[in-house]
Amino acid sequence: MVLVTGALALCLYAAAMGVWSLLPRTPLHERPGFAAATQALARAWAAERSPNGFVVLWPPDQGASLQYLPNALRAADAVPIKRGGLAAFNPIWVIGPKGFAPPPELVSALEVSRENFAHIDVVTFRP
Repeated sequence: MVLVTGALALCLYAAAMGVWSLLPRTPLHERPGFAAATQALARAWAAERSPNGFVVLWPPDQGASLQYLPNALRAADAVPIKRGGLAAFNPIWVIGPKGFAPPPELVSALEVSRENFAHIDVVTFRP
């Protein structure tokens, strides 16, 4: 009886997780801290004075939040891959939900800093 109850509980948990994963994610621009994070990004961009800087919204399905970034920022909802590789972009700022793992393309890059703004993190990478 215990095995049947455990199996039933596991099936119910798996079904709930399956339904939960289908729910739409809250866009980054609707999360607390997004405005403060974009202001910090704009200041970091101005202080860096690098024409090769780039901002990535993570995870990739956050394209709707691009319009809420300052116009001066060069940004996309995916890590750019060019012929010159990631070294063509320095630094790369990634903005995403609090505690996010780095994009797979940036695993080998050096994580310089991670700033937290309520439910948003901004991470600076140097390829």
